[in-house]
Amino acid sequence: MKKILLGIVIIICICVITIFGVNYMSASETAAKVSDVTVNQAATTVIQASGGESEIEIGSGNGTGGSTVTIPVSVNTVPEKAIGSFNFNIKYDTGILEAIEVKPGAALVSDADFDYTINNETGTVTFLFACSNNGKDSVTKPGVITNISFKIKENAKKGVAAIASDTTGAFGDTAFNRINAVFKEGGIKVD
Repeated sequence: MKKILLGIVIIICICVITIFGVNYMSASETAAKVSDVTVNQAATTVIQASGGESEIEIGSGNGTGGSTVTIPVSVNTVPEKAIGSFNFNIKYDTGILEAIEVKPGAALVSDADFDYTINNETGTVTFLFACSNNGKDSVTKPGVITNISFKIKENAKKGVAAIASDTTGAFGDTAFNRINAVFKEGGIKVD
């Protein structure tokens, strides 16, 4: 039953994304942004749209080769009609990091409405959320929407491995209005 509901949620998200359109950032733009980000100096990427605005922050941390670091992805601002759906990707350097686990955050009322895919070959994590229960499961207040655990590779050089927004999808409120999502990028400092 859970798989059927997830399939329905995915179909709804695809329809919403098709209706609102999807903005893409080229791989070279993403690579340039990722290489310029530091833990203390966050860059931003904006998903252009009409309607409310929401700030999404990718956290920062530090560790040594072989250690695991968990990075939160948080919603800092929520529009008036809440966040009813989102679909976005983040990008990381596969020469330094390996994504090993994703967990839903406390801002999500139900993890049944949340899904993700890790691709360590391309260095992306894709997130999908669509509220159910007539919007009662929507994101209504700031907080962590997901936690991503990364393993720092043993041979990783010292420095900052950026974790940034990649090809961005869409955020929508509970009335199916597109939300302007502003990403603050983060990273992991390798000691």
